[in-house]
Amino acid sequence: MGDVCAGRTSMFQDLVRLLAIKKKSDQKNPVDRHDIFIIEEGHKMKKMIGYCGLDCEKCDAYLATINDDQALREKTAKLWAELNQAPILPEHIHCQGCRVDGVKTIFCDKLCAIRQCALKKGMATCGNCADLESCSTVRVILENDSSALANLKG
Repeated sequence: MGDVCAGRTSMFQDLVRLLAIKKKSDQKNPVDRHDIFIIEEGHKMKKMIGYCGLDCEKCDAYLATINDDQALREKTAKLWAELNQAPILPEHIHCQGCRVDGVKTIFCDKLCAIRQCALKKGMATCGNCADLESCSTVRVILENDSSALANLKG
């Protein structure tokens, strides 16, 4: 129990240090959610890393949403409709990240098997699951994006 509390104190101190550095470096811009890390099983991870390890900040749906970019929304809908052979329309492209409060695409919110599995198991991400490296559900992501595994392992 002492080790867990000591680890949390250390992580809390890291967060306080991050906030202090941000405050000193730029008094005009408040700390935003992209600078916030969440504490998970003894390490810190950017909150915008998805359950699967992908970085939501690099996702076109996320970028179209936060920048209110209709052209990107249309481009993304067209590409995703072709890739998934599904009727995905520009109005479906609204997402603020799968692990944060806010709007999500229908796929990310309701259909993503990876997100549903992590939520069902009570995992913060797949990185917390003992079955990570043998999991067939997240395998397609890990095989196609090497940064996803690195993000999950912190």
